[in-house]
Amino acid sequence: MTTQIFSISDRERLNSFPDEVLANDLITFFTITETDFQQIPVKSSANNRLGIAFQLCCLRYLGFYPNPPYGYSLEFVARQLKVASSCIEDYGQNENTRSSHRQRIQEYLGFSKPTPIDMALLDNWLLERSLEHDKPILLFHSVCEKLYSEKIVRPGVSVLERMITSARQKAHDVTYERLKHLIEGNEAFLDSILMIDQDKGWTLLKWLRTGAISNSPDAIIETANRLKFLKEKGVQNWKLDVLNPNRRKFLAKIGRTASNQSLQRFSPHRRYPILLVFLSQSLEDITDELVDLFDRHLSKSYTNSKSAWQQFQLSITKKTQEKIRLLQKLGGIILDDSVSDTDLRGFIYQQIPQSNLEKSIEECQFLVRPQDDKHYDFFATKYNTIRRYIPDFLEILEFNANSKSGKLLQAVNILKELNQTNKRKIPEDSPTNHVSKAWRSYVFDENGSIVRKYYELCTLVELKNDLRAGNIWVKYSRRYADPESYLIPKDQWPALKNEACEMLGLPLQPKDRLDERKQQLKSALTTFDGELNYEQEFRIENDELVVPRLKAEEKPDSSLRLQDEITNRLPRIELAELLIEVDHWTGFL
Repeated sequence: MTTQIFSISDRERLNSFPDEVLANDLITFFTITETDFQQIPVKSSANNRLGIAFQLCCLRYLGFYPNPPYGYSLEFVARQLKVASSCIEDYGQNENTRSSHRQRIQEYLGFSKPTPIDMALLDNWLLERSLEHDKPILLFHSVCEKLYSEKIVRPGVSVLERMITSARQKAHDVTYERLKHLIEGNEAFLDSILMIDQDKGWTLLKWLRTGAISNSPDAIIETANRLKFLKEKGVQNWKLDVLNPNRRKFLAKIGRTASNQSLQRFSPHRRYPILLVFLSQSLEDITDELVDLFDRHLSKSYTNSKSAWQQFQLSITKKTQEKIRLLQKLGGIILDDSVSDTDLRGFIYQQIPQSNLEKSIEECQFLVRPQDDKHYDFFATKYNTIRRYIPDFLEILEFNANSKSGKLLQAVNILKELNQTNKRKIPEDSPTNHVSKAWRSYVFDENGSIVRKYYELCTLVELKNDLRAGNIWVKYSRRYADPESYLIPKDQWPALKNEACEMLGLPLQPKDRLDERKQQLKSALTTFDGELNYEQEFRIENDELVVPRLKAEEKPDSSLRLQDEITNRLPRIELAELLIEVDHWTGFL
């Protein structure tokens, strides 16, 4: 097992003095105070005085003694001691002197070298961090911060490398042990994920990792099949709370990005946890993807039907005018007193041929729209396409709702039941609270019966809207999860309430907070009223305060001349060149 996780150049950089020190850090850590001067032997040589002073500053700043070069920081310390910075080259020729100085510095600053107990505790601490994230450089900086906070002199990079490598390996073993109860019995299934499926022609791993490239019904059905496969295998029942969320993200990322061959080469202790977490994460990802595809396809169909309705409205304008003129002519004949009732029909046919009148009446039937004219009948032309995937979509997802959307969820469950039983008619007692006024003339026929096509479309549109709003959420989803899952659980809130209110500076009682906000509003209105200039024609219109626009200040002549001079100096360029340059900035194309 290799322990070299850093390159030679990285190792040198981590052991050396930083290339740059911020000005504030330079002043804070490299300014020699009066008490610092007491640690510097007055009668020592210039190189020893500079050596002990600079090591003191380095330990205070970094928590270890770095290798040169030291740059401007050394000069900064040397000027305070009134010695040449070059004399540092003669420091430390006597190893006992250097060791004695470091011991003195550590006692002064409260630092100590790591003991075997410190290293054992650090091993355990590193293991916990390795269970959170796996990046070596991040672990290295974390352990350096840990050592600095406990005032332990940082060991060399090679020592920490060995500790980090050991901790990462132990993290794999601990991960396996924590998931062992889920892995045992599922080894064959997990191994099959890396095998080529004869029906699909590729591995199940690739199939699960390949997302939809469009929001077509076929893509939605295929996504539903992937989710159905995971649920049939019981992935939704796997509880991975024993792992840190960051650890789960790390393992899932490996499962999404590693090649099939590399995963097969992993030892079972690494391969099985990766596949287990990947499948669990895929359950969430595919659930979110399925809802997104449904949202996009339904929204696109809804928008396209609205555009088609608007085009229809434009296209019938000419025909509507023709029918109005016909009605005007027909009305004039009927209202003509000189034409007797017995001769009326014959006189009408003289003016308007019967065939023309029959054709116009047929066209009127096409032009007649509901009183609350909407585009829902155009939307209904997409019904058969939407029905291709809706049964699978409703069947595979588990919806939940708050009290406000409870009736809508009942309507969704009715549609799901109709799909399962192959029934066509919507029950008369089905909830219709979610059917808006605009939809009612379509959802209910002239007898008051529910039209399934429009009832289903209305329900799906409202479902889409409530999923976006968070009123309805999906089980095993991350993006469409229960909004309360982002809050402190109700059973834990009483114990945390006092501490949370204290941290936020809020009163414990809601009424006290409301009274406080009312007082703040009253104070703000009083301040606003005092600053108003009532000479500017403030007025109340329709119970609203109307504030006139502020008059712009006149620009001084010097500003106008400067503006003209800048404008004249700007180069003249082609518009196309400007567009190309902006495109380079934004990457729009």
